[in-house]
Amino acid sequence: MSNITLKSLMTPGSIFFLDESFGKKEAIAFLSEKIKKEVPREVAGEELEKIFQESGDTQQLHASGLYLAFAKFPELRDIHSVLGIHRQGFYNGGANTVKAVLLTLVPRRPEFFQKHLDFLSAVNYVFTEKFISGLAMLKDSQAVYDTLSK
Repeated sequence: MSNITLKSLMTPGSIFFLDESFGKKEAIAFLSEKIKKEVPREVAGEELEKIFQESGDTQQLHASGLYLAFAKFPELRDIHSVLGIHRQGFYNGGANTVKAVLLTLVPRRPEFFQKHLDFLSAVNYVFTEKFISGLAMLKDSQAVYDTLSK
């Protein structure tokens, strides 16, 4: 196991509270812009948004209210993530509203496969409906980071 923790993948600067008017499209566009600096090559903003949208839409919507999306690049050396918290939540076709959007850049290399699985395991373990609802009640990104660090 590779000791993946959410604290190791984020900083307070990679956690954002989303505007209450945002739906899925706006959330992905906003967060794509925030993570774009970590992309190892020039990728148009609209292309990155499309990659995240297609990836997230193929993932099973977590019952917890988490929208999870990936973009894979072979040049990457590590995982990079941004987290958006939507206090009210937005509807995305599931039983639960989406209150957290996690966009992640991952290396597309065979030797990285186990680390990616460990990351998914950590996300599935931590992001429960109760946990996400608690994050939505916090005052700022530092408080979310502190909670993720526990």
